[in-house]
Amino acid sequence: MPTLLVVEDHPPIVLLLRVTLAPLGHRLLEAVDAASALRLLADATPDVVLLDATLAGGIDGYELCTSIRAIPRMAATPVIMITGRGGPDEVERATRAGVDRFILKPFAPSVLREAVAAFVSR
Repeated sequence: MPTLLVVEDHPPIVLLLRVTLAPLGHRLLEAVDAASALRLLADATPDVVLLDATLAGGIDGYELCTSIRAIPRMAATPVIMITGRGGPDEVERATRAGVDRFILKPFAPSVLREAVAAFVSR
């Protein structure tokens, strides 16, 4: 069963991600900020990471992605950034941080399912 790490601090979005992805048979690990995500990554190696650009706690999703990429066993793990910030600067910053796919909120659940499925099937 593929494992997904969801890093999102807005409960309604977390619920939407759960409802969208859990029925597909994915195991979901959830973190509300970068610090809790990094603690989870000490013991877990998810197949895909989904994260928001804006997180509580002082470390944003871009910095978190850079930190994830610095963990050798996570360097090639697909990262999907789901965010309400969709300008060219944000996309460029996400790409530099190592984000593999950028999904703009609001999004259709099918778009997220397809993105995850593409990475899980690699």
